Amino acid sequence: MKDPPGLLTVSNPRYTGFKVLERGSNHEGVEYADAEAYLSYTANPYYAIERSRYYLSLWKNGYIIDNIEPLESI
Repeated sequence: MKDPPGLLTVSNPRYTGFKVLERGSNHEGVEYADAEAYLSYTANPYYAIERSRYYLSLWKNGYIIDNIEPLESI
């Protein structure tokens, strides 16, 4: 990811999984993927599900995340 936020570079909470819910492009033609991210703490009884929209652009042999728009936290 370009310029990752602190949440992506620390160990807690940590990502334990992802599920892609939908993909498409907005009115400007920018591609995105809506996904759920599953997070937990290593030694605490904490679990969260965050739904976000990941804006993507082509990069080398795949895609890179340009921006993340939070949608919902469960």
